[in-house]
Amino acid sequence: MKFQKGKSGNPGGRPKLPAELRDLCRQRTDLAIETLIDICRDKDAPANARANAANLLLNRAWGKNPATDGEGSGDPQKTTLTWMDGNDRKDKASNPPPARS
Repeated sequence: MKFQKGKSGNPGGRPKLPAELRDLCRQRTDLAIETLIDICRDKDAPANARANAANLLLNRAWGKNPATDGEGSGDPQKTTLTWMDGNDRKDKASNPPPARS
């Protein structure tokens, strides 16, 4: 089936999640976050699982890192991440991220 130019193939948009299901999922937010943290800390977990869990946590907390500097130059930003174990952390999740230069 070919779509007409300028016409959406899904004019109604994505179906809404039923309110009951959304509310049930939101009630499990703490469990989901704890699970992601557990995966990050599990040294026996595959590296890609740990990285994906960390990425999900960072994206939810701070938003996705833009691919460029925002000036349209296309120059990638330098981002440095340091893996810290429980002994190195200060557990101050309310600390804002470093200012971007």
